[in-house]
Amino acid sequence: MTDIRPLQPEDLERFVGAMTGPFGFDLPEEDDQKAALLVRMRKLFEPQRARAAFDGSRIVGTLGVFSFTMTVPGGTIPVAGTTQVTVQVTHRRRGVFSEMMRAHLEEAVEHGDAGAALWASDSAIYGRFGYGMASWSTELANDRRHVDFHRLAADPAPVEIVDVDEVREPAITVYDRVRAEVPGMMSHTAGWWDRVFSDMPWNRNGAGRARYGLVTQGGVPTGWTKYRIKDRDEDDGHPSQDVVVVQLYADTPGAWSGLWSHVLSHDFGHTIHADVRPIDDPIHSLLGGVRRVRTRVSDGLWFRILDVPRVLEARSYDVADSVAITVNDPLGFTTGSYRIEVESGSAAVAAAADGEIAIDIEDLSALSLGGRSARELAAAGRIGGEAAAIGRLDRLFRGRRAPWSPIIF
Repeated sequence: MTDIRPLQPEDLERFVGAMTGPFGFDLPEEDDQKAALLVRMRKLFEPQRARAAFDGSRIVGTLGVFSFTMTVPGGTIPVAGTTQVTVQVTHRRRGVFSEMMRAHLEEAVEHGDAGAALWASDSAIYGRFGYGMASWSTELANDRRHVDFHRLAADPAPVEIVDVDEVREPAITVYDRVRAEVPGMMSHTAGWWDRVFSDMPWNRNGAGRARYGLVTQGGVPTGWTKYRIKDRDEDDGHPSQDVVVVQLYADTPGAWSGLWSHVLSHDFGHTIHADVRPIDDPIHSLLGGVRRVRTRVSDGLWFRILDVPRVLEARSYDVADSVAITVNDPLGFTTGSYRIEVESGSAAVAAAADGEIAIDIEDLSALSLGGRSARELAAAGRIGGEAAAIGRLDRLFRGRRAPWSPIIF
């Protein structure tokens, strides 16, 4: 019989140790590197919000939480960042995972979160707990031979190569400006920024140390990037390297153009790789040959509504309309019928007798950030209702910006 309960600060090392088997990684063997990792994690660890499954004194399941403020179209909401979810192979298929998830979501409600969000290690797991795939994420690869920009692209702003101490403050300024406009982006504490700018050798995946580029226009920081150089086998006797983009943010056309030009222009560069990029990254329109960027699209952020009126009233809308929905929530947090009335960009959500549309909380959550299509989900049979009502729902929920979560947690 397992016992699901919160943790104490001193439990961190055992908690992390319990994660290593299911996730298939090892803690650093060197004492100083292991200590450095635990110091970094301790800045983020929220023991009273975390949940662990104990079998006697042994931790056999883990579930961590990060307290975030997440951007929604036109606003923000508090969310629980669901993370570090594991169950030991010895305790699989005993209901441990489900018990931890319910305990986690109940705690999130008590904590005052409007929803929960996560990155899924397996995209088939979390829908049954109400999480909907709310944003796309792309992996980009571009051959160094094909880096000419489109004739209409903005002129690249100059990029200055700086060290981590120089980039930190302007990077935070740029990130927070971008975050205010892009649904799915999360607030960062000082501990989170320490994680973003950390450069631990075991996290480099065979690449070199982190390098930073900064764009400043008119005395104002407008973009920055963190990237690494990774050696390849020699190409016909010449040095050959990949450029691995870790972070890249900008909020002016010149900054976008300048930063992408910078990472695409290394003399010995062979392929430029960038992971966890937005579906609408400007690189697709900056390059002269759009097909040159090899793009792999996958799921990004998963979001779970815990309070329907609170989430839908927190966001803005571009059309005025109304629709009534009946929500099915397998865990019971949000089951019910709601009428959504939108005027002047804001919604009022109230209980309704019944709904024109039948929708699972998974799909309502997916739609709520503005990046998914109600028509597409209805075509798959996942949303029920007349075509006219589906159309109203689709128009209401579409956002101005594609959701993006640039940090995997």
